Amino acid sequence: MQRKTAKTKATPASLPVRDRELLTFAMAGEVLGVSITSIQMAVDANQLIVVQAPGTFSKKGRRILRASIDQYLAEAYKESNPSLKSSD
Repeated sequence: MQRKTAKTKATPASLPVRDRELLTFAMAGEVLGVSITSIQMAVDANQLIVVQAPGTFSKKGRRILRASIDQYLAEAYKESNPSLKSSD
């Protein structure tokens, strides 16, 4: 099974239960140690997956998938450690 990348359109129901965890922009910023503006920029660059929280209809209902934060961190770690990059 191929792991979903940040650029694919995933729906929470298509992911394992642990990966369905949704975080607010502020919570995501705390996890990554960055500002909400930086989170918004990562979303705009398709580096983080955003879904609309159930029962919400405005921009305030957008949430970040925890799985996309984990993937973002893993990719950032690989970039900072060139010896870990695979030769695909």
